[in-house]
Amino acid sequence: MCLLILPGLVLLVSLCKPANIASPTQEILPISAKLVSGRSELNSLFTQLSAAKSDVEVQRIQAKIWNIWMDSGEIEVNAWMEQGGKATSDGDYTKAITIFTKVTERMPGYVEGWNKRATAHYMNGDYNASLQDIFRTLSIEKRHFGALSGLASIYLANKDYKEALKVLEYMLLICPSQPGLQDQVYELYQQLKIMKV
Repeated sequence: MCLLILPGLVLLVSLCKPANIASPTQEILPISAKLVSGRSELNSLFTQLSAAKSDVEVQRIQAKIWNIWMDSGEIEVNAWMEQGGKATSDGDYTKAITIFTKVTERMPGYVEGWNKRATAHYMNGDYNASLQDIFRTLSIEKRHFGALSGLASIYLANKDYKEALKVLEYMLLICPSQPGLQDQVYELYQQLKIMKV
């Protein structure tokens, strides 16, 4: 999704992940060579992202990260991703969910299939299904700022401000210069009447 490593969030993900979602250690995930080769590039980009100072720099680095996430390494899966994205844009969330389900079944180790289906569930108003896919996304890529943003949005919608704050603080570690993020964290501190030192 797109709309905060703290020990607290790792604990949050492991405690809140629905029981029917398999842990990556519980199954062998088929991962394409493209996904494996992109890992070192992602690590470099996330290092750059944590040091970025300007909005323009943040957007440039995030765009590169999204490009890596969007490429499954398989032509057919990439075509499905485009079709699912169009269905989501058109407001046909049921169709989008069906398409992204094909992606997750074909490539369960492909992070963006889960993230895009989480978005479609979210837009369709099914927060529980969206949460399941968000947790699956984060089990594959814990730095996925799109999924983390979606997670925070769901917590905020449910008025679970403490959990939303944990997620947003974790996002600050990933991308301290994310536009508007520090203000949002400060507002939550004020709302929860927590003194930010």
